[in-house]
Amino acid sequence: MRAARRTVIVSLNFQYPQIGLGTPAPDLTVPPVMSAPSEGTSLHPEGEDRSRTAPARSMCLELATPSQVAEELHTTVAALAQMRYMGTGPKFIKCGRKVLYRWSDVQDWLDSNTQVRTDG
Repeated sequence: MRAARRTVIVSLNFQYPQIGLGTPAPDLTVPPVMSAPSEGTSLHPEGEDRSRTAPARSMCLELATPSQVAEELHTTVAALAQMRYMGTGPKFIKCGRKVLYRWSDVQDWLDSNTQVRTDG
């Protein structure tokens, strides 16, 4: 049985401002770019707890997406997802629906799975 199609009509009640010949043009200039702090100065106010601010750039570089990890491990994203499901892969971080890996956890997982011989 075919589902009935439903049509939705959206009405936008937007009024364009009336600009006459005597109306000055709006100011469309771009604000000046903030200059970088000089050497020895900080963007943090004095006494601010820096542990609650955004993570350092190096911390962001330590995180990887499943596609990046799969590329480094010469496997697929689906294989990594299966390892996450089975609990046999590297440790991972869940941020909502997003999955991230720490490179240090991937390296630890590789170290723990390093074999010297093929028998048990």
